[in-house]
Order: sequence, then structure tokens, then C-alpha cells
Amino acid sequence: MLKKLFSLVFVVALFISCSSSDDGGGGESNCADPLNQTAQGNFRGDNFVSPGGTFILAPGGNNGYSCTIYVENRTNNDCVFPEFGNGLGDQDSIKFLIDDLSLSSYNYTDTGGSAINFNRIEANSVTTTAEFATCGTVTITAYDANAETLTGTITANGQDGSQINGTFVLDLCVF
Repeated sequence: MLKKLFSLVFVVALFISCSSSDDGGGGESNCADPLNQTAQGNFRGDNFVSPGGTFILAPGGNNGYSCTIYVENRTNNDCVFPEFGNGLGDQDSIKFLIDDLSLSSYNYTDTGGSAINFNRIEANSVTTTAEFATCGTVTITAYDANAETLTGTITANGQDGSQINGTFVLDLCVF
């Protein structure tokens, strides 16, 4: 439980330090155009097809939403402290912030405050590492309040070669 608490505190601190912008954050993304396919790519050397993910109101209530795209299926139903691979392997996900649930696009053009990150929580540890994207675009294409889902497209390239491209559907996570 303490491991999960430390992991959550780190992720929250990471998200608070990051921000996103509708205006492109100072430039155009140099990533590939989003493909009409389920979000997929390569996460630190391993190919994946995303099974979905979650979005949650960011800490503080007025800081937008924290979005998580999973790299593999969850093995429990907990969206705040998900486990993957029965808790024995690394927990890999792609994380980004959005301002609100409106239909809009976000360009992430550097590894600074406005970044998508390929996030890893190492198995049996409280260590979290982030491979920041050098470019990326997220477009929110639909929000369904009744189904509590957020739909969009993403394309991003990480500093160390990770990448994601395609469409996603995220489920609301209530803390």
C-alpha cells in the first residue's frame, strides 16, 4: 500500500508540474499524422496495442484532466492504482494532461512543461521513470457524459525511441 501511495504522490507531482496548451506550446508538432487505428506503437523496445485507459480530474480540481493510455490490460479493476501482469511486471502507460473535456487539439513540442510522457513504474519498487515525448499531438474528438468516455487521437515520439499513434477511448476514473 505504501508503494502505491509513493507512486501516486510522484505521478501527482509530475502532473502538477506539467501543463498543456491549445495554442501549440510554441510551434507545430513534427510527429507523424495520427493513423486511423487503435493506439499502438513501441514502448521502450516492446510493441503494444493499447487496450484503453482512463481520465481523471487532475489534483486541485481546477487543473484540467490527467489522461492515461494503457500499454497492456489491467489485471484489477482499480483505475487509481491499476495493476498489470498480476503486479509482477513494470507498469507502463502514456500520460498527458488536457485543459478540459471540450473538442480540441494539443501540440506537445518539447520535453518541458507541456509534455506527453511514456511512464514506467518499476515492479517491486516505488521508482517511476518518464521518457518525455519530443513531439506529440492529442486531439479530443468526443466526450460522452452518459457513457463517461473520452475519445481522441494521439501521436507522439519519445526521447529514447518510444512511440504511439492512433485512436483511444478513455473511461472516467473516480478517485
